Amino acid sequence: MSRLNEISNHTGTEICLFEPKKDDKHLEGDYYVGIIVPDSLTELPSGMEYIEVKDEFVVTRGSIMEIGELHSKLGEWAKEQGYYTK
Repeated sequence: MSRLNEISNHTGTEICLFEPKKDDKHLEGDYYVGIIVPDSLTELPSGMEYIEVKDEFVVTRGSIMEIGELHSKLGEWAKEQGYYTK
């Protein structure tokens, strides 16, 4: 967030993307934190990545201070609703 001013067209909405747990042996996964932009970026600030999400995903909102609890509850909800990883 300290480099937010380097992204000219952001929405101000923070986002975290988690790789879903594949099985009980899956102990580490990818985790990204960023800011939503409404359009593709033509120039990317040094050290940053642009990720375009095209697949379906589940969403929750909350404080970054509660990220562990949010992630856990979201996973439980997704499983109850019949969502699964491919």
